[in-house]
Amino acid sequence: MDKQSPFLQHLQRFADLMRKAHPHLLAHSLAAARLVERIIPFLPWSGDISTPVLLAGAFLHDIGKVSWPKELFTKYPLEPADWSLVHAHPVAGVNLVRETWPDVPGQVVEIILQHHERPGGGGYPRGREPGYPALVVAACEVVDAMTHDRGYRGCWRCERRWRR
Repeated sequence: MDKQSPFLQHLQRFADLMRKAHPHLLAHSLAAARLVERIIPFLPWSGDISTPVLLAGAFLHDIGKVSWPKELFTKYPLEPADWSLVHAHPVAGVNLVRETWPDVPGQVVEIILQHHERPGGGGYPRGREPGYPALVVAACEVVDAMTHDRGYRGCWRCERRWRR
């Protein structure tokens, strides 16, 4: 039996945490990483990030949600205290990953922290300009989130929207 690399062992531990937190969290994280993997050949890369590191960042982008109460995954509308948890999940994710994986690649941490930041300094948690890898992950995770049912809304059907 082949022994998994330490890199993959860490990802497996995080997958287990996501599965226990909420089954859709793991499904969404895998789907976002798969979308990133599919668009990599079409992206203008400068070679600053390796594919495995980019995919690990995509997979772990929402790992901070493992600390959420289960009902938050399906709650609508959200209360102000709920929004605090939502806005804190990138920082919670970074803290969890650093505690569990001390030698995590820095670019994975940047993606987790920046995946809700927006160009021009909008977004959260810091309101700063995100790096290109975080923007790629953000675009893919939004496509997955919009095109799948959530506990609080149905999916956004692309084919219906594009026919208007």
